[in-house]
Amino acid sequence: MTAASATSSIQVSVSSLDGHATVGTPTVSLNVVSPTEVRVSGNVRVSAITGCPADVRITVSAQDICGHPTTASQDIQVNDRIAPSITVQVSPGVLLPPNKRLELIQATVAVTEQLPQQVVDAAVGREQRAGIQRRNDLRPDIVDANIGMADTLFWLRAERLG
Repeated sequence: MTAASATSSIQVSVSSLDGHATVGTPTVSLNVVSPTEVRVSGNVRVSAITGCPADVRITVSAQDICGHPTTASQDIQVNDRIAPSITVQVSPGVLLPPNKRLELIQATVAVTEQLPQQVVDAAVGREQRAGIQRRNDLRPDIVDANIGMADTLFWLRAERLG
């Protein structure tokens, strides 16, 4: 993907070399230092990084008054060094009374960094078995949870711990 901004006879373009990021349109500032020198500065948004490092190329092209072109490029690597923040809230937060009935659980997942999707990796039902006999109670404690999918609505059985 390539984005470009042209100002006078100077052009700046930015491209993702490996496809691991999305690049925006560069914002360019030109500062005339002398009759023969122009300083180019600016910024560009690099987002949606899908692999680290993301290789990005910045290219500046210029043409003088006589039509003589020149081009210079610089490759950079963009690394995402900040881990995403994930918060999970479930409702209800407590299952009472312990009556062995299934209760509908709603999970709300919030991620502060862009990810493909939020996935429930594991939902485990455990009971204390010491001193408790289930008397042929083979009903599952977790129902309709799609493990490994972006599932935030499932049923959970309220059980007594002892």
